[in-house]
Amino acid sequence: MGSIVKQGLTALVAFSLGVATGPYLIKPSTSSRISSTAERVSTEITDFVLDKTTGACAEKTKTYSPTENIYILIDKCDRTLTFHNQEKIKTYKIALGQGDLGDKITSGDGRTPEGKFYIEQIARIDTWGGYWMRLATVPRAVEDYKHENNTNLINEWEKEHGTIDTDKEVRSFNKDHSPDIWFGVGIHGGGNSLDWTNGCIAGDQEMKKGVFEPLLNLRDNGIPSYNGKPIPVYIQR
Repeated sequence: MGSIVKQGLTALVAFSLGVATGPYLIKPSTSSRISSTAERVSTEITDFVLDKTTGACAEKTKTYSPTENIYILIDKCDRTLTFHNQEKIKTYKIALGQGDLGDKITSGDGRTPEGKFYIEQIARIDTWGGYWMRLATVPRAVEDYKHENNTNLINEWEKEHGTIDTDKEVRSFNKDHSPDIWFGVGIHGGGNSLDWTNGCIAGDQEMKKGVFEPLLNLRDNGIPSYNGKPIPVYIQR
């Protein structure tokens, strides 16, 4: 976000709260001139957000029509997660990666990946709202790395250490190579009011109750599954 918008946002927040923020000391009773400035900055911020959203959403990716009895469908443009639990269907508001709405390509781009993935781990945790569902993204991330960087780096490492197919192996590779292979994307809590993650999908406590808890009860060897198959997660825009 540009410096003008950042400064304006600071002033706008201060204007709303009537508190001192940095160099600003603004109260709700401030003159109409500052009120007008706040409205202008608000418009600039809105325009920035719309530009960020509509650009990527104008280029729709593959739209999925899942046939499984239980699955999760995430729409990045709508900021929604829809949980299809056989006959029960419910939609939740979510937050995404703090980057733009394009598909994830590299480590650190702040984007949420698109495609079909499976939940490979589900657990209660002490942070992020108390729940975590890790997606099996490593094969896709390795292909992204090969496409964006020198394929020989991956090939040479795998000749010595074996195929990279887990987060543990990605961490081991990243320790000695730059740039990194992206990894560690999942679904967790922590809030859905704005896009704040490094690429994960974040929800609230309602989503924990409606999605995480039912899937936790479907665990088989630590992995949520139905009829012997892992639960798929479709991410589109």
